[in-house]
Amino acid sequence: MATLVLVIISFAGCTDDVTSDNQSKVAYREGVDLEELYLTMINSESYITAEEKSNIFFEKLNFTGDITEIDTEARLFLWISSNLSSTHFTSVSEAQSYWEEAKSFRVVSIEENIGFYEAMDGRTNETKDLIIQYDPIIQEIITVPFSDCKEDLDSCIDSATSQFVSDVAVIASSYLGGVNDASVTAAAILLVTETFTTSVGHCANNYVGCVLGAE
Repeated sequence: MATLVLVIISFAGCTDDVTSDNQSKVAYREGVDLEELYLTMINSESYITAEEKSNIFFEKLNFTGDITEIDTEARLFLWISSNLSSTHFTSVSEAQSYWEEAKSFRVVSIEENIGFYEAMDGRTNETKDLIIQYDPIIQEIITVPFSDCKEDLDSCIDSATSQFVSDVAVIASSYLGGVNDASVTAAAILLVTETFTTSVGHCANNYVGCVLGAE
């Protein structure tokens, strides 16, 4: 029985240490200005250039189907190989070249703004709110005062952004934990960002349809 008591005491002490350590990590994350890190990132030259290179690739891709058809690097190039004539690329190798360039610039952006990806851990709602408030893609949507339409738009954007933040958090965790390298991480970020952009585009289109239908 004495041994059992010692084990319980030892386990309890260990639990306290773990709890204390977790609380310290949470306090550290909460002490970081996530908004400042996010604004620094989206206004940085590396991020802006990475976005430009990504836009160039996806414009040349000219994809109009279900985004799940190209939601991994393997599926993306399988689709390109099967639908090259539908793209603005002259060859699969040219597409690969543009893709590698987009990835390389995204790697630079991730590494220069690694503090943001570290700080967003456990702060998904805060991150979502920052993206809704500041992301240029969302800010480009011009709204008019049709209450029902605006409520549907806000709900649609909230859902799309929540999914995006969740996806990025998983990707960042894998990178920070050493599971995936920078290249794999950059590819994943490129693809979930395009999925997010497409989803927000659908939200905007549905909103326009709602407004026109209300007139």
